[in-house]
Amino acid sequence: MVDKTGLEGYYDINLFIPPEMEAGNSSLDQSGRPPVNPSVPTYFDSLEKQLGLKVETQLAPVEMLVIDHLEPVPTGN
Repeated sequence: MVDKTGLEGYYDINLFIPPEMEAGNSSLDQSGRPPVNPSVPTYFDSLEKQLGLKVETQLAPVEMLVIDHLEPVPTGN
């Protein structure tokens, strides 16, 4: 996620997550994802309704560090 709120500083928030959304409380479908239940709000719905933060999908450049190879460090005898 990229923060584009323009808000500065740190905030202490409480986000209520219904038990139906908590990890381990839902069965997975054949694709390995939890089944979609329209009566249970998503995390994005909860963020918008409880905190007024709307999450939108868009492409944005982000800094990334890619490590494609590691060598073990030799140890002394």
